[in-house]
Amino acid sequence: MRGNVTCFLPNPACHAGEGLVIAMTIHWLPYRRLTLYSPLSPDEAAQALSGRVIRRRYHFWTFADAGQFEGEISVYKFNFNHRLWYQNSWRPIVYGTFEPLDNGTHIHITIKTHPLSTFISIWCFGLFAFALSNNAWTAISSGNSADGLVFPIVCLLVLPYLGIILAFNYEANKAIQFLHNAFGSQNTPPM
Repeated sequence: MRGNVTCFLPNPACHAGEGLVIAMTIHWLPYRRLTLYSPLSPDEAAQALSGRVIRRRYHFWTFADAGQFEGEISVYKFNFNHRLWYQNSWRPIVYGTFEPLDNGTHIHITIKTHPLSTFISIWCFGLFAFALSNNAWTAISSGNSADGLVFPIVCLLVLPYLGIILAFNYEANKAIQFLHNAFGSQNTPPM
């Protein structure tokens, strides 16, 4: 499930009434699957990606290499993520495999969050949903109105969900653009 969202942000560099327009496809779950076609062979595609992705480093709280992509690349598969100067548990991890073709390569890509982040998100949302539904049931069964639960529902369920989804989609779109540039590729229709 996805939708197209265009955000209009004010930009001081633009004239009055104009702004920076960001068009971004929003997927409503933090998971994406796509296939790219590249005219490069699998070895050349792995080489092209290796030249743009730095080796993963396991130290935190550093500004070194922020903004670059870090990961592990081999001839058959790869995984990488965007290196940020801050800790973000919901940043996407890009997994991919190379499938050789006669005249190029199919690159099968899966973008998702870390499994522990997904588990914690589902667990917390389930806990909040249970608590809110229990409070609503108690209010309704005692003859009171459940109108006072709208604000907690929005604060505990909707706003965190939107924060996770918007941040995930922003980073996933950056990673997809990075892959297009690295491989000189184009999308292929889903198979």
